[in-house]
Amino acid sequence: MSDGEAGADAVSGARATVDPATLAALPLPARRLLEQSLSEARYRERIAALYIVPPTQGAVERGLKRQFLQRHRYSHVTAAARVLLAVCASPGKRFDYAAFHALTGHSDTGIYKLVRNLLRAQLLHRSGFKQFVLGEAALDLLERGLEGA
Repeated sequence: MSDGEAGADAVSGARATVDPATLAALPLPARRLLEQSLSEARYRERIAALYIVPPTQGAVERGLKRQFLQRHRYSHVTAAARVLLAVCASPGKRFDYAAFHALTGHSDTGIYKLVRNLLRAQLLHRSGFKQFVLGEAALDLLERGLEGA
């Protein structure tokens, strides 16, 4: 077993679950808070597994072209893949336009268009003013890229 497989097993073995009967017995505010905490824990778990063994850029580009960016130029798809992989490779770090500019070399207008398309496809979500984190669709795409690699 490689280090990556061992790390992925350790991460996936840390899943937290709550008995549905216990969850139903909680008052609504506590239930919502617990559900939010569990959702965030699952999100972090998925990010950690992708951080340990990231997919290749080619696999991510193929997934983007096939599912999300069918009518876009190759350079746009490549830049989108770079952005998604960089955000995935830096869990906890907030990415802004300056970071995307450093990754892609695009102008502010080009980055705006790229981010707008990634937001529309729900691959990125805003976490603050011009700050972004991966969305569920991006995690699904990256996990499929890992399976196809």
